[in-house]
Amino acid sequence: MIQRYFIFFTVILMHISQSGCEKKDKNYLLVGTAMSLKGPMEEISSEFEKKHNIKLRLNLASSGVLATQIRAGAPLDIYLSASSKFMDHMVDTGFIVPDSRIDFLSNTLVLVAPKSSSVPVSLKDIIRLKSISIGNTSTVPAGIYAKKVLMEMGIFKDLKSKIVYGQHVRQVASYVIRGEVEAAILFYSDFVTFRNKLRLVEKISPEKVNITYSAGIIINSVASKRAQVLLKFLESDFSKNVFKKYGFIPRSNK
Repeated sequence: MIQRYFIFFTVILMHISQSGCEKKDKNYLLVGTAMSLKGPMEEISSEFEKKHNIKLRLNLASSGVLATQIRAGAPLDIYLSASSKFMDHMVDTGFIVPDSRIDFLSNTLVLVAPKSSSVPVSLKDIIRLKSISIGNTSTVPAGIYAKKVLMEMGIFKDLKSKIVYGQHVRQVASYVIRGEVEAAILFYSDFVTFRNKLRLVEKISPEKVNITYSAGIIINSVASKRAQVLLKFLESDFSKNVFKKYGFIPRSNK
C-alpha cells in the first residue's frame, strides 16, 4: 500500500516536473532508467546532449517500479529495462511501441561480499551465512534472477529468513558495503561500480540465467522522434564502449 501511494505521488510530481520542462526547454526526453544503468547512462547522457542538443532527464528506479509508473500514466518517453520479460509484458499490454523495442545489453549475476571479508568463498557457502541481500523478487530484475538461481540450487526456502531485500540494486550493494549483510547477489556491473568496496566471490554462469536489457518508446510519448535518436545512440560505438567500461555486454540487433 505504501509503495502504491509512493508511485502515485511520484507520477504526479513527474507531470508537474514535465510541465516545468516544457516551459523552459522543449528539446528534452524523460527516460525511465533501470537503476543498474545509472553510471553509464549519466555518462552517455552528457555526450548525447552535446551531440544532439537534446537534454535527458533520467528517472531512476527498479525496472518493475518503472513499469508500474508507466502504467499509471507517468509522462516518460523511453523505458530502459533490466528485464526483457518486463519489456515483453509492456509491449503485449500496449504501453510500448512494438517496432521501437531493442534488446541492447547483457549482464551477469555475481556473488559479492564486503571488501575486508574472507567468507563466503563460493556460491555453495551461502547456505551457512547468517544474512544475505538480494533485490525485491517482484520488481527488481537482479532479485528475480537471484531467486531463480537459488531455487534451482534448492536452497531458497532455507535462506528466506536470512534474506534482506533491496528495492533496487544500489540498495542491495549498500547493505553489503556497510557490512549489514555478509554477502549479496547483484549484477556484475554493480560490482564494477563499487569494486573498491566489494569483493567478487563468484561469477554465476550465464547458463543459469539469461539477463537481457531492453529499451523501447512509450506509446504515449510526445517526443517519439527524439526518442528514436536516443535509441540509435544507445547502440553507437561510443555508448557500447561506455557500457563495456561498466561491465555490461553490448548486444547486436543487426
